[in-house]
Formats: sequence, structure tokens, C-alpha cells
Amino acid sequence: MSAYNPSENGEETELFRNRKCYFSINVQVVSNANMEITDIVARWQEFVHDSTIFNNSRFCATFEQGHCGDAILLGDNGYPLKPYLLTPLLNPQDAAEQWL
Repeated sequence: MSAYNPSENGEETELFRNRKCYFSINVQVVSNANMEITDIVARWQEFVHDSTIFNNSRFCATFEQGHCGDAILLGDNGYPLKPYLLTPLLNPQDAAEQWL
């Protein structure tokens, strides 16, 4: 395998150089309760925020249009709370909230 040379592959390749100076992409993968992949997006630069990727995905549009019934997604605290997207409590106030 030959060494990667960005000058041979266009200026856009530098958009995919991460903070550790190697090339990478940010990948969003959604799976169901059976651990089957139901959606995958692998086209964004490493520094693009996860919620930006989700908000621009076909999967988000499907949920926003109400086509997923009572299905829910679990996300980390980088995502906004939505009726179909559950995120952790940032500042739990009591023992019951800490358990969540």
C-alpha cells in the first residue's frame, strides 16, 4: 500500500485530517434492540458534531415526520431531548434521577 498524499487527491482531503493529524471520518450508526444496524452515515469530517450529523440524516427526518411510531432512540448528552430521542440527565437532583 502506498503512502497517502493529499496533494494527489485534492484539497478537500485536508478537511478529514483530525486533531491527531491522521485522516478519519465521523460515523453515525443506529441499531435496533436486536443489535441490527438500521442506519449508517459515514461521510462527515471528524470534527463535525454528532447532533449535526443526526439532524441532517434521513433517519432524523423519518422520526420528525412521525413514521417510526413509538420507537425511541438513546443518545448521549450531545443530542437535544426530543419525544423520540432520550438523553441522560445532566444534573441529577436525587437518587432516583441518578439511577436513570
